[in-house]
Amino acid sequence: MRVAIVGAGVSGLVAAHHLQRTHEVTIFEADPRPGGHVNTIAVETETGTHAVDTERSETVVMEGRVGGRLYERTPSGEEHVWGTLVAWEPPNRIVYSWHPGRGEETAQEVEITFGPEGEGTRVDIRHYGWERLGDRLEETIASYNEGWDKVIAVYARAAERN
Repeated sequence: MRVAIVGAGVSGLVAAHHLQRTHEVTIFEADPRPGGHVNTIAVETETGTHAVDTERSETVVMEGRVGGRLYERTPSGEEHVWGTLVAWEPPNRIVYSWHPGRGEETAQEVEITFGPEGEGTRVDIRHYGWERLGDRLEETIASYNEGWDKVIAVYARAAERN
């Protein structure tokens, strides 16, 4: 059976993901990139931005597919790759390499899983592969000690507002 889905927002993408197992699915989207409101939520931090190009960062893009890039883009169109998607399994799991501002040989991996918990969603994050940093290991871990807690808190506040 052929199925048409209008809109490549989160709901449309999740529906397509599940339906494609047993149907031929076509997604119609007017926007040049998928994600719907996921791409429209502005997330501000108390300390500014987490960027490679802290003077000129405009946005961060995650190309939602295995092999897709996670990168920062400046207003002039310059791109700084942070990582590559290794697994793309919405709405359950995302895994990507992570090397913002560093070479791919130092990439760690980040795995984020989502699952039901009570009335909400449980989000688990595993960040591993630190040994690939070599001599920069201690310095980098020190900078991340509080990082995930701050980042998660920012996203939680944004989700509550939206």
